[in-house]
Amino acid sequence: MLENFAQLFEQNFSDLDAAAISWKKLAEALGKARTGSGDRVTGPLHKAGWTGVSATYGFDAMEATESKLGTARLNSLLIATTLDTLNIKMQAAQRRLRDAVADAEEAGHTVRDDGWVEPRQAVDLKYHNDPDHRDIQRQANAGLGGFRARIEAATAEATAASYEAAEILRQIDPFDLDKRYGGANAQRDAAWVAAFAGISKRNIPDGTDPQRAAAWWSGLDEEEQHICLAAFPDRLGTLDGLPSAARDQANRTVLDMRLNDYALREGGLGHHDRSSYRALTDLKHRLDMADTGPAHKQLYLLGFSTEKDGRAIVAVGNPDTAEHTAIQVPGTSNQLDNVGSQIDRAEKLQSSAGAWSEGQGRMSPSSAGSITTHPKRTSCWTTPS
Repeated sequence: MLENFAQLFEQNFSDLDAAAISWKKLAEALGKARTGSGDRVTGPLHKAGWTGVSATYGFDAMEATESKLGTARLNSLLIATTLDTLNIKMQAAQRRLRDAVADAEEAGHTVRDDGWVEPRQAVDLKYHNDPDHRDIQRQANAGLGGFRARIEAATAEATAASYEAAEILRQIDPFDLDKRYGGANAQRDAAWVAAFAGISKRNIPDGTDPQRAAAWWSGLDEEEQHICLAAFPDRLGTLDGLPSAARDQANRTVLDMRLNDYALREGGLGHHDRSSYRALTDLKHRLDMADTGPAHKQLYLLGFSTEKDGRAIVAVGNPDTAEHTAIQVPGTSNQLDNVGSQIDRAEKLQSSAGAWSEGQGRMSPSSAGSITTHPKRTSCWTTPS
C-alpha cells in the first residue's frame, strides 16, 4: 500500500469538495424540477378532472418523466454523498499518516519518499558488534515497527475507501433513468451509500418508542436524513415519532415503487393485486391533486398497506403544526379502493369543524369524541384492514 504514500501525504482535496458541492446543486435542481412538474402540470390537470384515453396516456408519460427526475435527483444525491464521505475518509487517513510521519521524525527516524521508516542510528556503526551498543540501538528503535504499521494502515485505509467509492460510483447506473425499476435500483444503491457513510439500518429505532425515534431523527444531519429516506423508506414510513413530512416522503417513495412493480407485472396480476393496483393508483392521483392546494388541504401519507382489504393513513394538513386534530375511523366495511371518498369525508370534517370553531370558539372537553380542527390545521383518517 506504500505506493500511495506520497500521493496521500500531499493530496489536496479541494477538487473533491467542489465536485460534491456541484452534485448537490444538481440534485437540488432536479428535485425542484420534479416538484415543479407536479405543482404546475400534473397536479392542476388532476384537479381539473382531465379524463379519457389521452389523459390516461398523458398522465402515464408525465408520471414516468417525474419518476425519472426523481431517480436522477436521488442518483445525484448519492454521488454527492459518496464524494463527501470519501473526502472525509481520505482527509482522516491523511491526518493519521502525517501524524505518524511527524511522530517518527520526532523520534529521530527518517521517513523516505516512499513511506518507509529508516532505523535510527543511535550509536556509531563501528561499534555495531558491541553487545551494549546493540542494546542501545534496539531501545532507540523500539517504536520503529509501530511507526511503519501506522503509516501502512493510513495508506491502506485511504486506498480501501477510494476503491469502495469507485465501486459505488460505477454501480449508480445512468440507464436506470429509462426504466420503471430505476427507483428500486436507486434504493439499493442508497443502501450501499448509507453503509459507506456509516449509516446502518440496525440503528433505526424499532418503533415502540416514538420519543426515541424522534430523538434519533433529530440527531441526524440533513444529508443523513436524505440518505435514510432514500435507503430505508419502508422502515421510516411507518416509524411513529418522525415528522409527518418525512414519513410522507418515505411512504410516497414506497408507493411509487409499488406502482412501478405492478406496472411491470400488469399482464400477470391476480385479482387482489389488480384491485390493489387500481386503489394505489387512485391514491397517488389524489395525493398529486392535493399537492397544488393550500397548505391546510395538502395530504400527508402516513402509512398504507395492501394486505387483506388494504388500509391507508392520510392526514389532511400537517399534524405536526396543527393546534387541534380530529380522527376519522371508517367502518369495517371500508377498504382501500374507496380511498377517495374517505378523504372527501375527512376534508368535510376539517372544514365543518374549522367553521364551527371560528364561530363558537374552541370545542369544550365534554363535546363530541374528537377535538375540533382549525380550518388551516389538520384532520386525519384511517381505513382499517
